Amino acid sequence: TKVTSLSELKVNFDGQARYTKPSIDNIVIDGIDRTRNVSAKEFSILEGRATATLSLEISLKNLVLDEEDDEEMLTDILLSPYLGLGYMNSLTTVEFDLNGTNYGYDETVQENNFGAVAGLDLIAPDYVTVNLEGQIFGNDRSASGGFNIKF
Repeated sequence: TKVTSLSELKVNFDGQARYTKPSIDNIVIDGIDRTRNVSAKEFSILEGRATATLSLEISLKNLVLDEEDDEEMLTDILLSPYLGLGYMNSLTTVEFDLNGTNYGYDETVQENNFGAVAGLDLIAPDYVTVNLEGQIFGNDRSASGGFNIKF
């Protein structure tokens, strides 16, 4: 029997955390370019994010099926646009010494914590997921993408 529903509304909750200690080779202080290695212990970023989104999961298979088509023969591909709200906060610590002068700041936090999230997932169940997403948090704007293959 053919499924008559072309879409399904879903509520999603997502949480992520990231910690990094990047290395930096070049520092600019007061407009003067000075080369200095900053060790990972002197520069770290801790970032956390939580989002709640509302998505519409659209079955592309059900859009193309006719009454006489065999539903089992086609792999379903899902298109899932989403929109939601997010909370993000980051803690950045930077400190280093250059020619006897101490520079840096400790535990600087993000000012605009709440924002909008919008994206699109393309899903071939059990195999592949492709994701495109945009975020706006105050004056901060970002875009990301992802590609997953499951074995």
